[in-house]
Amino acid sequence: ITEECKKTALGRNMAACQEDDCRGKADGLYCEHEGVVECKGQVSVSFSKCPFYQECEHSWQAGVRTASCQEDACEDKADGWHCKGDHLVQCSGLVTVDIQMCPSFQECEESPVAVASCV
Repeated sequence: ITEECKKTALGRNMAACQEDDCRGKADGLYCEHEGVVECKGQVSVSFSKCPFYQECEHSWQAGVRTASCQEDACEDKADGWHCKGDHLVQCSGLVTVDIQMCPSFQECEESPVAVASCV
């Protein structure tokens, strides 16, 4: 949830911060800042960040705008270990089931047979 800070008429060095994410938006769920923000009355009432292996996606359900974190790392991958940035992700049934981060001195490298490792 972000705030926008502006100088106000209160004084030369005075500023006021106002929420920015839901200004001008109808009630509902929106994708913001790699997560889901819930807007009510043009104010955010909740925020959940998506895990790195998911991305926020919008949809419409019964005429209501909604958003949710959806699988990203394994959505088109075979079962096994794959790379997502410097992380190893284990996919099973198109869903991430395990995560391991490579040490800072190693990179994730994937072979053509769905076997990834930190090297």
